[in-house]
Amino acid sequence: MLNQQKVVERILSNVEKNYIVFDDRCVFLKHKKSDCNLCVNYCPAEAIRLNRITKKVSIDPDKCIECGICTNICPTEVFKSTHFREREIFTKGKTLLELNRNLEVKCAQNDEADSDRTLEVNCLGFIHQSHILGLIALGADVIHFRHAECQKCEKKFGKELISKTIKEVNALLRPYYEKNAPQLTSGTEPTAFSSNSEKIENLTAEGNDIDKVTRREFIASLIKKGRYSVAYSLNLVLRKERHVTRKRSNFTDKHLPATRKLLLAALNNLDSPVDTFIDTKELTGITDLEIISDQCSVCPSCSNFCPTGALTRTEVKNKRGKTIDATLFFNSSQCTKCGLCLVACFTNAMHYSDQLSINSFISEQPRILQEKPQEIL
Repeated sequence: MLNQQKVVERILSNVEKNYIVFDDRCVFLKHKKSDCNLCVNYCPAEAIRLNRITKKVSIDPDKCIECGICTNICPTEVFKSTHFREREIFTKGKTLLELNRNLEVKCAQNDEADSDRTLEVNCLGFIHQSHILGLIALGADVIHFRHAECQKCEKKFGKELISKTIKEVNALLRPYYEKNAPQLTSGTEPTAFSSNSEKIENLTAEGNDIDKVTRREFIASLIKKGRYSVAYSLNLVLRKERHVTRKRSNFTDKHLPATRKLLLAALNNLDSPVDTFIDTKELTGITDLEIISDQCSVCPSCSNFCPTGALTRTEVKNKRGKTIDATLFFNSSQCTKCGLCLVACFTNAMHYSDQLSINSFISEQPRILQEKPQEIL
């Protein structure tokens, strides 16, 4: 049984939690040679810690500023915000786009007046490729991203990340448009299509109320004025503590991020691509794989470590249990470029390709990467 101090800490920790963390999806924790630390490098508050010993990803609630950057930057969807629902981007965006095909997405830190076509988010660093493509699929012809003075902001990476994301989305759209492609712009000033008319209210049933008190202020108030509620909760938790069971992390589970599913759905909603290949060298999370055939023995290492199921392996065994045939498949639509297959390959037979067939990507069909090597036969 936990002592009272630990139980109080657990209660407060659960109330303060702004993100759900899925440790078993973390690339850094899956393999000792992985050097993925994007979430740590891009967390503006230095609130994230990765620990290979405990196999845990932790977020310091006292430091977290709820910018949402970690949810965008992580290739395997380790972080999920409990504060901001992505559905709000599309429910509000759809309503705005029904009135006009121009849309402005604004950072909450920008003090310029909102227009009747403004969608506000906490930080533009949260915006993923799939969010932009989803808005385009809903009918957006022009999307302007209005950021604040990021060099003066505690979130600080918003301008850098949204500029990079716009560049990547333009690269993904290039095969679909010979001309009249959707326009994506960014800056600190409102767009020319912005107006001073009254902002549309009651866009959706949920998400319209503006929090007057931050979570941190709420917790401070709870600690200062509401000790009786903690004591009451303490009594309940102590009563149930022995019955609490935790799901054990399984680092072999496969999980395809929701952002990838959304990205594929958005691309498939567009007209057929007029070009066939895209340059993936500078793209985040999208690539093709190439393999050096004489170095690959079709061992199960890469497919076992692949966190999304982009790499799969089938094998045939004889009556004695010896593998007599094996085939390695790769599905580019499920690859998020996390790099685990590269570090897991004992013979360094794999590397990323700089070109990707857009038709192969949106078809979501796996292709044979390697089969029937001489080593196995």
